[in-house]
Amino acid sequence: MARFILEQGAFAFIAARLVKSLAKYAAGSGISEIKCILAGFIMREFLGFWTYLIKSLTLPLVIASGLSVGKEGPSVHMACAVGNLVASRFSKFSHSQGRMRDILTASSAAGVAVAFGSPIGGVLFSIEEMSQTFSIKTMWRSFTCALVATVTLAVRAVEKYEENNVSHFEAVTLAIITAIIGYPNRFLRIDMTESMSILFRECDNGGDYENLCQTSYQWEMTNSLLLATILRTLLLIISYGCKVPAGIFVPSMAIAAALSGVMRITVTVVVIMFELTGALTYILPTMIVLLVTKAVGDLLGITGIADEAIKFNGYPFLERDEHIYDANVAQVMRRDLHSIRASGMTVRDIEQFLASTTVKGFPIVTDDENRTLTAYIERAELEFVMERARRTQDLPPETVCWFVPDSSEQGNTLWSAIGIDEDVSVNIQHATATPGILKLWPWVNQTPLSVSSRLPLEVVMQLFKRMGWALEHKLYAQHD
Repeated sequence: MARFILEQGAFAFIAARLVKSLAKYAAGSGISEIKCILAGFIMREFLGFWTYLIKSLTLPLVIASGLSVGKEGPSVHMACAVGNLVASRFSKFSHSQGRMRDILTASSAAGVAVAFGSPIGGVLFSIEEMSQTFSIKTMWRSFTCALVATVTLAVRAVEKYEENNVSHFEAVTLAIITAIIGYPNRFLRIDMTESMSILFRECDNGGDYENLCQTSYQWEMTNSLLLATILRTLLLIISYGCKVPAGIFVPSMAIAAALSGVMRITVTVVVIMFELTGALTYILPTMIVLLVTKAVGDLLGITGIADEAIKFNGYPFLERDEHIYDANVAQVMRRDLHSIRASGMTVRDIEQFLASTTVKGFPIVTDDENRTLTAYIERAELEFVMERARRTQDLPPETVCWFVPDSSEQGNTLWSAIGIDEDVSVNIQHATATPGILKLWPWVNQTPLSVSSRLPLEVVMQLFKRMGWALEHKLYAQHD
């Protein structure tokens, strides 16, 4: 037993140390962050190579360490990281956020398929939990990815080995405590997926695990299962917050909390349970339990754990729920809009304007009287180019800034920007400028998306959800 405890503590320490020092994004499940990314939020390095490498190395250590967490959430994260790394090598996907989100949605289906051996459950999970907008084309891509992942897993035929989980100092401590508490209980010593499979077996087909089917042992088994459920619940609550790769799918089902009550998904759970255990007999009772669980959760106004994690971490995310606002855009917009004139403002004016405002972007208008929208510029890009201009040459405060191109102007070469994109760093190269004029239009979005002030707010919300958080940020910045 001492060796068992020391090994679990060592695995936990190694996993937590690697995550803390090399890849902080490898901690946790990753489901909530991927939901935000699919909604359009940008999290650099979350799907990067180092995050994938560290998570793939530490997840087996966590599984082997004994914490009451699962591998399913991290499997989705790693699958999405692989999809992102491969797709980013092709310009067709790397230059299109919409296509990249389709790839990540399909990858999440593959992650669940690998974790459970459930390709159909993986597709349903990507529809029900991950993506806010789901097309038929994306569904077929998700099904293909899930099917290939499951077939690959079957071909590999990796032998089963016992799984457990852990975290740095706190992870080591929890691993040792889990080992001490769980070792005497027969249902805590085995893998959670295997324990569920045992409980779903028919007694006539070799399902008598340690006298589970013997009536003379019924009270002993009942007490053992009840104790395992209570301990698993307490250990899961404590262990899920450790800074190690950790999932909550199988632990939630193993403690009979029903995945629907934790993740707020229903159809996916039924399909996964069927594909996982092959027990058709219990599909109807499972559906009834899940419907009751969901009804109680909806009545209490409780959201799933992924949504709660998004709120806790402060990530931007629009919920799927439809709301009736009974208002148009003009009723919620601010009137004191900070805008920039397309031409005529000097460097001094721009610097004073930036110092007196805190918004993250500015609409560019024709003049102060007409205020016709012509373009839009991000605050970060404006600050960057102004600083770059001051470093490159002597820039008098009286220099006039132009934000729209004028074909009649010709001058000496100064600089420009190519490849400007919300995800691509700005590359500085030479371009045109005339004496006394600073041309800033290479950094300007010449085709901003604007909406009518009479447009219903519900339509604008649909735009936000379908086109991603990046668009929402720009629209809010445009109208502030």
